[in-house]
Amino acid sequence: MKNFFSNFFGRNNDPKSIVSFDVMDAVYAYLYNNENKFEFKMKGIHETVSVNLYSFPGSFDYEEAQNEIKKAGFKNAYEVLNELYAKLNIGPVSEAQIEEGLEFDYIHIQFYTQPTPEMKK
Repeated sequence: MKNFFSNFFGRNNDPKSIVSFDVMDAVYAYLYNNENKFEFKMKGIHETVSVNLYSFPGSFDYEEAQNEIKKAGFKNAYEVLNELYAKLNIGPVSEAQIEEGLEFDYIHIQFYTQPTPEMKK
């Protein structure tokens, strides 16, 4: 299965690629077992790259987050996750999974780089 997805992304599991599952597995393990966020600088990226691990609904189980969720028109963190999944063309978390109280992890990688002419096509 691992090789299928690596080939699917056209990276052939190249460990130097950020899309490589070997790299993502190591990133996830660090985020899960050590700190749930880190930052680093990367050549070609103008600002710091931020990497955060969120668990739905656990990361949002405090009053301020709950208020923000409700203010945005959602009932709970699962609805936020389903909105994110919809934008990524991923099927939603089912009502049965929500009732089980399952946790869903999400790695958010954020950075900015100047658009190149190829990116503007």
